[in-house]
Amino acid sequence: MSDVSSKIKAALEREPEVKSDVDEINVVENDVIRLQGVVTTLGAKRRALRVAMETTEHGLVADGLRLRPQQQRGDDQIAATLDQALRGEVEFQGITIDTADALAEEPDGQCIMYSVDDGVVRLDGVVESLSHRRLAEVLAWWTPGITEVDNRLRVKPAQEENDGELAEALEMVFSKDPALRNHEINALVRDRQVHLGGRVASEAQKQRASADCWCLPGVHEVRNELQVFPTA
Repeated sequence: MSDVSSKIKAALEREPEVKSDVDEINVVENDVIRLQGVVTTLGAKRRALRVAMETTEHGLVADGLRLRPQQQRGDDQIAATLDQALRGEVEFQGITIDTADALAEEPDGQCIMYSVDDGVVRLDGVVESLSHRRLAEVLAWWTPGITEVDNRLRVKPAQEENDGELAEALEMVFSKDPALRNHEINALVRDRQVHLGGRVASEAQKQRASADCWCLPGVHEVRNELQVFPTA
């Protein structure tokens, strides 16, 4: 193992979000450094890549990590569930939604085209805002059985990413999660680091809030200080 690989492995072992999965992560050095393996949570995947990027001199790390699905499902089942979620989302009303195979050409205007191959969801098309792009990816990650989301949705007109937009997207995600929508959760975003405060009714809901944060592309770190107050 090279010095770079050793440094990355050591850094991963020190990362709380990753250390339980570190034995399943391989550091492969070719033209670029690549992380490969299977992890148990999306947070572990996101943090492993971020830690590796911060450890290398050039900051370039290819993503070969996959999520271990909690439920084994076929591609057709995954596609059917995702289709229902996308079509049922009120934010996507007026957007053409269909499989990439069904749409031979990208239609004019907004569209979301999806495909599923061996548990990997790919999203293509055009949406009007970064929040729409993020929401589509969240709905994909919420779909049972997937191992990866390849989000190639484009935003037209282009928008600049910033902490305020990311915080608004996160607030929208919490409002759409049935497990969290009725709870007081405050999200502060600074330099793509999310700080959660407020209260929820169970430890499971607290962990769900962290998981929802990691579903949003662009989040680099999550600090969860939610207080648990069980309801009577």
